[in-house]
Amino acid sequence: MDGNQKRICAYTQGHLGWADLFVELHTGNKNHSGTDDKVWLDIGDRAFVLDNPSHDDREKNNIEGYALNYTRVRKNEIKRIGIRKASDGHAGGWFLDRVKVWLRGELICNNRVDRWLEDDDLWWVSADCGNSDTIVNTLEVKVSTADIKWAGTDDKITLKLGSRSWTLDNQGRNDFERGRTDTFNLDPGVGFYETAINQIRISKASDGSAGGWRIKGLSISVNGNPFYDNQSINRWLKDDQRVWEVFI
Repeated sequence: MDGNQKRICAYTQGHLGWADLFVELHTGNKNHSGTDDKVWLDIGDRAFVLDNPSHDDREKNNIEGYALNYTRVRKNEIKRIGIRKASDGHAGGWFLDRVKVWLRGELICNNRVDRWLEDDDLWWVSADCGNSDTIVNTLEVKVSTADIKWAGTDDKITLKLGSRSWTLDNQGRNDFERGRTDTFNLDPGVGFYETAINQIRISKASDGSAGGWRIKGLSISVNGNPFYDNQSINRWLKDDQRVWEVFI
């Protein structure tokens, strides 16, 4: 119980099975491992903010419990267990050590994470804690720029898969240079399934000072498995022709 106040703390609700979902997050015992950034639990088709407004949670070497009530979540609706952090604030990244999740008192996930969520890597997921083979948990994209004069670009590049789109940009790295292959690990977001990827589209913003960009090849892996690979695109995206796409 929470001191002498007439309310039940998150841990008591979780242990009694009164919370629909009870989430326990362990922050690592490393320098600057805590965070004040916003954090969510992702169960596949839905996401929930994890926050205890009464105190400063997710501090170094801290174990924090979050009781999520009135969600009406059923076990067959849990496609995965994922933790997502917002973009780094002034304190930088967050070292997530372990995740535990209970559904109405039943432990359904207990995973060691042992990694930083920071920079472009703000998403951890455990497909082992879910029941879907088709939801997109991880999305890796590799884009190759041709090795010819003026092939590189500093212009904004956008990837669209079905109805979802992402800006391809690695923080602190000069992407899309001549003769180089850049890798992007993208957050698939909530409720994105492999069956929804019926179109692949690469587009470039209006030409900047360096002019166009010549894309050489593109490969996409979904959940660690090859999904699409074409290393013979070899097309300039410039002027009024700044889009390449394929329907699958």
